[in-house]
Amino acid sequence: MTAQTLLRDHGCRHIIGTITSAARKEIIPLVEEHDALLWYVCHYEGFESNESVIYTGPCLDQHLPMLDYVMPRFGHRGYIIGANDVWGWEPNRLARQFLLERGSLPVIPNNPTRKCHHPFDHELYRGRSRIERTICRLKDFRRIATRSDKPAQNYLAAVHIAAIMAFWL
Repeated sequence: MTAQTLLRDHGCRHIIGTITSAARKEIIPLVEEHDALLWYVCHYEGFESNESVIYTGPCLDQHLPMLDYVMPRFGHRGYIIGANDVWGWEPNRLARQFLLERGSLPVIPNNPTRKCHHPFDHELYRGRSRIERTICRLKDFRRIATRSDKPAQNYLAAVHIAAIMAFWL
């Protein structure tokens, strides 16, 4: 059954769902037309507000108030680690713009496909890369990747043992 059928023929007033942003944007006009509500529970890219949609998932610009709080207290060097997909690129773009406006040089590398390259701290990026490689190497140990040990002290001990095995043996 389609959303249009539910709204038009069955008197449905609440739709919970759609997984992709494209599906959400496609269904919004239908929801508005039938004076219904769309409950969107997935994470989304932000930059959108609609009275017919209740956004319950996280959006990409939620970290900016935290940066505003953290920078004056802990320093002005931006060091953000993100994934290599749209959910990493877009928050990094927002954070980069935020940091540059406040006179900070971010440690966010350029996407190789960018036409216009932005400035970033190459030296700190090398450190970031080292941290990411270390985390990936530790995740080669299934016990670490799946967090098999529930108590924190046991998990920490497993991380220590994995680090010894990965880097010193």
